Amino acid sequence: MWSPDSKKILYTDRKNRIVEVDIASKAKRTVMQNPEGEFYEVNYSPDSQWITYTKSGANNMSVIYVYHLTSGKEYPVTEKMVQFFFTCFQHRWKIPHIQFRKRF
Repeated sequence: MWSPDSKKILYTDRKNRIVEVDIASKAKRTVMQNPEGEFYEVNYSPDSQWITYTKSGANNMSVIYVYHLTSGKEYPVTEKMVQFFFTCFQHRWKIPHIQFRKRF
């Protein structure tokens, strides 16, 4: 996925990592790795400073997270006991909003 500022690309791999590539320098960095499973629905924020993603925990329930790329801080935004999926930042508001859906 291209960042909104077109400076970086994010991808996930078979080692359960989120990798960011800087287009100008061609440098790669592992943003994070999840030993318990894959990442899903990885998306950039409109300012390219945050990402959202879903990852499964040990109980196989998906949790939605927000991650600040500069500080490296991760914040869960949903509970570990409810199955969630589909994350994205809403671009039409001035304040970032995260949209997600619950799997029933």
